[in-house]
Amino acid sequence: MAIGPFGRLFGGALPLLRCPSARALWSAMEEVWTLPSLDDVKCSDQEWLLHMLDHKSEVERMMILMTLWRIWHGRSEVVHHKPLPSIESSKRFLCSYMDSLLIIKQDPGADPIKGKAVASYSRKVKEKSVQRDKAYVQQPQTWTMPGSGKMKLNVDGSFCASNDTGGTGMILRDENGSIVVSACSFLSSCSSPLHAELEACREGIAMALEWCTLPCLIEMDCAEAVRMIKEPGIDRSPFMGIVQKIKEQVAAGVDLHLSLISRDHNRASHILANIGRSLSSSRLWPNSGPDEVLAVCRADCNLLG
Repeated sequence: MAIGPFGRLFGGALPLLRCPSARALWSAMEEVWTLPSLDDVKCSDQEWLLHMLDHKSEVERMMILMTLWRIWHGRSEVVHHKPLPSIESSKRFLCSYMDSLLIIKQDPGADPIKGKAVASYSRKVKEKSVQRDKAYVQQPQTWTMPGSGKMKLNVDGSFCASNDTGGTGMILRDENGSIVVSACSFLSSCSSPLHAELEACREGIAMALEWCTLPCLIEMDCAEAVRMIKEPGIDRSPFMGIVQKIKEQVAAGVDLHLSLISRDHNRASHILANIGRSLSSSRLWPNSGPDEVLAVCRADCNLLG
């Protein structure tokens, strides 16, 4: 087995054990991943990495190597006079990267960027993921009526990687499931599926604030977008401006509540987002919507005809 640069990390394992930044990242990843204790590393052994990987599962080896890879990346940044990535940003990056790789392996048809599948790689991670999800989202299993005296807004984004464009879809329904207003828009410049999702949420809330004076439930199917909006404090992602605007909208709105819903039960706004992207135009339908959206709404409400 070839060790490569990791096996020679700064000349062996000793710098890994002594470097405060390396140990801090390792410790942070131990909170969510199954990593061996650095106290057990034999720094004098030239084959320390092989010993560390021995008797580990495939996923555990991935966790070890990816953590070392990120440590090596941090070292390279410092060597080239660049800022050292923060522990928290490195932790988010590694978790997201691992989730994406495992989702692709476990379900090739899944969409890991939008967070619409669940990666399972250890009980430790799964338990923490469940605890985290319970802390900031509720996950309805089906599309449901908003309840008496309330309205429900569903939003979704669509992204085209070939030309960096996107679309947004949003639909506002009353307590009986009837459409108050539906709309779609075209994003002439869109960097990612997450970008489209956040724009859809921002535009949808703006529409709801204009058309609704009742308490409003907001549903979307992008776990990452929900997490960013729900988390307290200032967002530091490339989309901090959009996220901050959404937080301001929610704070200024009349009883707005955001939650995560499955993709299967967000079909109406998904169709609208694809219409906006494919037609390269923005449209609004008061008390109505495109025929395919009307059909979905009838199915959501268990209506016939």
